[in-house]
Parts: sequence; C-alpha cells; structure tokens
Amino acid sequence: MAHFTRTKTDAQWVNGYVPSGADFDSLDTKTVKAINGDEGGVWAPAAAIAIGGAGVKMVGATMTLTAASVALPAAGKKIRLGNNDYPKKLWNLSHMVSTFDALENQVQFGDFVATQGTGDSGVMSARVGATMRIPIRVHDGSTLSFARFHFRVMAVHVAIPKQLPRFRIIRVSLAGVEEALAAPASDIDPFGWFTLLTPVSVAAYNNSTNSQYATYLCTQNNIVDIAKYRYFAEVTDEAGAGAWNGIGGGVSGTNFSHLQLAVNPINDLRFQ
Repeated sequence: MAHFTRTKTDAQWVNGYVPSGADFDSLDTKTVKAINGDEGGVWAPAAAIAIGGAGVKMVGATMTLTAASVALPAAGKKIRLGNNDYPKKLWNLSHMVSTFDALENQVQFGDFVATQGTGDSGVMSARVGATMRIPIRVHDGSTLSFARFHFRVMAVHVAIPKQLPRFRIIRVSLAGVEEALAAPASDIDPFGWFTLLTPVSVAAYNNSTNSQYATYLCTQNNIVDIAKYRYFAEVTDEAGAGAWNGIGGGVSGTNFSHLQLAVNPINDLRFQ
C-alpha cells in the first residue's frame, strides 16, 4: 500500500483558502490511521510494511508474539550480532547429536569398533556386554527431557539375549560423583539404567536389521549446570545366554548409530 494521498496540493493550500468539511474529514481519517510513535498501540495493516533506505534501528526490545517467524527470504542475508549479543528464548528444541557418529574416525574405541565404510553409521561393540560412555554437549540452563538411543541389531539371533542392551544418561560432578538423570522406577534400576523391553519374539528383536530406538525419560537431575557437572550417555550391549558371540563376525551384532536429545527451554543461544 502506498503513502496517504494528499488532501490538497501545494497549489491549493494558499492563503485565504477555507478548508471544507471533506478536507477535515480526510485529515482526521489519516491521523487515526497513522502510527503513534510516542505512545505505541496495536495496528493490523492489510499489507506488509516495507521499509527501505537506511532501514530501522531498534533500541528497545522487539518481540514476535504469535506463531509467525522472522525470515530472511533471500540467500546471503545476515543477522549481525555485536559483542556479547545472542538470541534469547528458544522453547522445546529437539536436536540430533552425532554422538556415536563422531567416533567413526577412530578404528577402535575401547570395546567398540567404528563402522565407517560398511553402510552402517556409528559403532559396533567388539565383545558381549561391552559398555561405552560418550560425553554429550547440552546447553547450560536447559532442561533435558528425554533421550533416544538409536540402534540396529545386525546379527541374526536364534534366541532373545538374557541381558538386552541398556542405556542411561548421567551427570558427573567435578568431584567425580555420578548421578543418573532417571529416578528408579519399574523400568529403571537403582543406578539409572533403562533396559530394552523384552520383545515378543526373536524376529521382533532382529527387526530385519531396521533402525530401532529406546527412549530414556530424564526425570531428575535434568536441569543442565555445566559449571558443576559434565554429562554423558552410556550404552551396554547385550550379554548372557542368547547374545551374539561374534563368531564369524567379530562383533556382537548391535550397531549404535546416534543419540537424539529433547531439551527445553533453551533460554539463549550464546556459545558454550
């Protein structure tokens, strides 16, 4: 929409001209539609307001109060932040963490073997019952709601293992004290381990080597404080009767691919 049209031209606004009722009505209507830059208010323009030239300088807080987003519609546009500036308030952010993928550059990681070049992202355990602890980077002040451990059972089993793969998220204090992020429950042992639920059959456990995941609910100690704690994901592979023993394959048959974390709220995006 263009600017308001002039009520009268310069040639018409001359000494001695008496404004008509229509002139006053036109001026009054435009005044009501104008933005009050001192006292503020609420407006609902019928079309977007495009500001060119030198642009707009915001000195106070600027907020988007609805489900709308701030978009950069063309490539190459930038949001420039000054020293110590950072975006605020991101809520309910779920993000992927390439925790296990990051190990692929290592041929051997403890009891786990990288699977690069095999078509299987992540790592495989090299012995029955192997345990892996991986540091995870989480945003300070956020709440860690849950974690999903993604894996694939690569070897064909003839029986369901007595000890199925298990998972947990822990925090470790600077003094070395470990605390699980899940409180003991019917499916969580006293040390915070969640064991994969027993499948209905061997075929269901193998799942045709398709991707599966276990969800770990973080019900305690889950407000992140990186000044006091470091955070880790742990997995222990299957063990006991029925577990894949590596004969003919050299690995236990479980491929751990990646970890998904759900965190909310993230109050700001400053670098950590």
